Parts: sequence; structure tokens; C-alpha cells
Amino acid sequence: MRSEPCGRPDVEVLLRPDKLNYTAGEIVTFGCPPGETIIGRTYALCMSGSWNHWIDSFCAKRKTVRITGFNESSGRVEVFHTGAWSMICDDHWDINDATVVCRQLGFTGSISAMGISSLEDMETQPRVSNVACSGEERQLLDCEYIYASDDKCSRTKVAGVTCYAETGDVRLVGPFETAGKLEVYIDGDWGTICNDGWDMTDAGVACRQLGFPAAVSAHSQAREEKGLKRMGHLACNGSENRLTDCTFSRLPTCVYSSDAGVRCIDRTEVGLLSDTGCMELNSPMDLWDYNNQINMTWYYRAVSPTADISVRFLTFGLAEEFDYIQIGTGNNSADESSLLITTSGFYLPDDVLSRSNSIWIRYILDHNGNSPGFRAIISVDLCLCQGNSVCLI
Repeated sequence: MRSEPCGRPDVEVLLRPDKLNYTAGEIVTFGCPPGETIIGRTYALCMSGSWNHWIDSFCAKRKTVRITGFNESSGRVEVFHTGAWSMICDDHWDINDATVVCRQLGFTGSISAMGISSLEDMETQPRVSNVACSGEERQLLDCEYIYASDDKCSRTKVAGVTCYAETGDVRLVGPFETAGKLEVYIDGDWGTICNDGWDMTDAGVACRQLGFPAAVSAHSQAREEKGLKRMGHLACNGSENRLTDCTFSRLPTCVYSSDAGVRCIDRTEVGLLSDTGCMELNSPMDLWDYNNQINMTWYYRAVSPTADISVRFLTFGLAEEFDYIQIGTGNNSADESSLLITTSGFYLPDDVLSRSNSIWIRYILDHNGNSPGFRAIISVDLCLCQGNSVCLI
């Protein structure tokens, strides 16, 4: 009996994205770009036609700033740089720098930028200095700064902040910038959100409020500690700027015991195509993890600025009433004029050609399991990719 190949798993974490097919007995290894950490499994084994377990791994950026000392909103600022946490010299440290730190951590802003503590008894010297933020940056490492392993502060204090929160502020709890459990600031304290009715529309509002362009998934996270739920029974329509603009209940009685979690998009590209390169895209189908709702966008760019990119569907099945695919040209999926097609159903769509060296693909799923999903090839030259005799013009 012949062993069937497994194809290429559609995950962001492939160490060899150019390899399209794995045969029985082969192991695919996952990894992340520098500065990111893999969440989930680190490898999978190809059995006969299928992987030995469902592949749901993804990469997430570690949080790069934290407050230590007095409490969660006031204390010494530390930044994660080159694999370690470092204090910051308070040379030139000002309210603009402090505002970026506070906003990155989910607070509305800063009350003060201060120098705290003496350096005389500290075992390690700060390695970050001369921070110069405009106040508009999304994170501290977007600002100008100096990093040196043997840096010496010209003064005897390190940078500190006091942040303040306003009703409706949200933050991600955990070690990652783009994924985690959500907390909301209501009635003078932080608390979690009921997962009752939590969906992709709600998650999209939360991610935009956090400063990200969109949500990848809305999921539930088991409660790890006791704490007050501040919000529940959310019903966002997607146009809101903040979660508190949605309809919700305060101090709700939750039907389920889990908290609302989210994973937000923080990438502009997930695929880089050479002149002869091909990538296979498979729709995620683990609906339990996605709460039966998916809103994902993939971006691909060709190395050559004059290349076109084509998409060919190998399998396709999306329930017309609920689910659909959108494909557009360029690298801005929010630009309605870039849209090339919107399609659903249970037939193979025609090949799609982007007269641009970049393309985006959006997958919308909102159902209870009636869509088998899709497989597609993305390439600069589909003929080279599949050995097809019929090519796009």
C-alpha cells in the first residue's frame, strides 16, 4: 500500500516555507523569527496522508516593556532587549517616553516620568539610555535610544513612571504583545471579561483598541486565578473604537467559567516569494480553538518589484450563507479599491492574478462546521509551481 504525502502544513512557523510537500515519515519543524516565541507544538510527523496531530502553532512577540517596583502602574521601567531585561538610564527621560510606556501596557497615559532608586548597589548596570520618544510611538523600542552592553549612566537613577487608567482601558495579560487574556478597567480596577457570546467582532474591536489592525482569533482561556469579571455579554457591531462603546453587562453572572482571550495581527507580511517559489495555503479548521469564527488575512510579496502574483485553488468549499474568501492586490486589505474577488460556494474558483508584487487573502468563517475549507497555491509562476501546461496570461 502506497503511503500518501501530507503536503505543506499551513502555519506561520515553518522553518522551510519553500518546501511544498512532506512524505510519510518526514518531520516538519517549526520556529519563529528573532524576537518571537512559538506558541504550541514545535514539530509534526507526516503519517500516511495526514499529520500525527492537529497543527495550531503560531508565533507571538514577547512583551518588551514592564514596570517593577511599587505596583503594576508605578515603578521602575525595564525593557526586554537582546534576550534579557534591562533597566533604563534616566538621562533625558521625560513625559513623552513615559507616555509611550504606559500606553504600551494598556494605560491611558502617564502622570509622571521620574528617576528612581540609586545605582550604587545594583548588580547590573542599565544598558538602555538616551531614550527619545515623540510620544506617538506604539512601543518604547520604536523610539530612538542607545543600547550598549557596558553603558554607564551619567546620573545615579533609573527611569520610572506612574501610569493612570481610565474606564474602558483594555490590556493583554501574559508575556506576549499580541495574544493573551483580556482585562478591562472598570469601576477603578482591572478585571476579566466573560467569554459568553465572545466572538470575532468583539475581538476585532479589542485589537484595534490595543493598537493592532485586526484580530486573528477570539478564544476562551481557563481561569488561572480568582478575580472579578468586570464585563460580560458583549455585543459589538464592529464599528466601535472601544469595548465600552459596545453593549455589555457590568459585574455579570457568567454562564461559562472561562475568560475572553484574543490573538491580534501584528504582521504586514507572512510570505516572501522568489521568482520560482511557491507557497501552499491551507485554511485552519480547528473550530474549537477559534470559537467557530475565523477572520484571518494573509499577505504575500514577491522579491521582484515587477513580478505578478497568482492564486490557484486546489480544493474549495465554503458555505455561501456564512463563509467567504476575499483576495486583493497590494498590501493594504483595508483599502476597498484593492479588492479583486469575493467568493464562496463548493466549486473551484478561477485563478486570481494580482498585477502587483503583493497580494492579500482574507478568510471569513462564521458557522458551525459545514465548510471543509480550502487549499491554494500562491506563486509568481504557477506553471513552475505545479508543472501545469496551462498558464495564466
